[in-house]
Amino acid sequence: MCCLKILQFRQTHKIPPGYKDAAKDDDGIGDLLIWHTILQVGKERNANVIFVSGEEKADWWHKSEGQVLYPRYELVDEFRRASDEKSFHITSFSQFLNLFGASESIVKEVREEENQIRSEDLLLEVNYDKEPIYFEQVLSNWNKILELIGGVNQNLPALLRMARPLEVKGSELIIGFDYPIFKDKYDSVLNIDQIMSDVVSSVLNVRGMQVKTCN
Repeated sequence: MCCLKILQFRQTHKIPPGYKDAAKDDDGIGDLLIWHTILQVGKERNANVIFVSGEEKADWWHKSEGQVLYPRYELVDEFRRASDEKSFHITSFSQFLNLFGASESIVKEVREEENQIRSEDLLLEVNYDKEPIYFEQVLSNWNKILELIGGVNQNLPALLRMARPLEVKGSELIIGFDYPIFKDKYDSVLNIDQIMSDVVSSVLNVRGMQVKTCN
């Protein structure tokens, strides 16, 4: 629970790393666990650390025009404070192999694999970066969503005014009801999941947006 609270705090305040992965199924806790392990190693061994990784998201790196420049200063500073002024660096596996004298053919093969993975990760990062935009769109278009839903079921808008959008996680919109009785009535509406998905997807101009509820 403590780790989850730390994760929530860091994501709320955009403290790297991990907040770029908030839309993942694990809420981005993987990056935080890796980072805490790095901090622990630096603290226990009182040593500089080189993190070998293909990670290139903006919650690990300062970037310019899509190119990584150097690790986020917040990471460097947090590591320095945890390890008694030691340094933190990030390098790719191909760079690490080249640094320690691996053959050119091996370095080339690894670099090509890294480039393929990088292309796939960039597509994922674009999708995750859209999450705040979608949520802002939900908030600004909530009345429009209610109006369109009223055209399908005239009783739904009044019921949904007892709810509020909470967050967008990937392709899911989470809405919450203040009282369980309203959620129960919502859940009892025939084809409610399909109705909400169709209307919200249409308003946000996306495909397959699902709507989930919580109390």
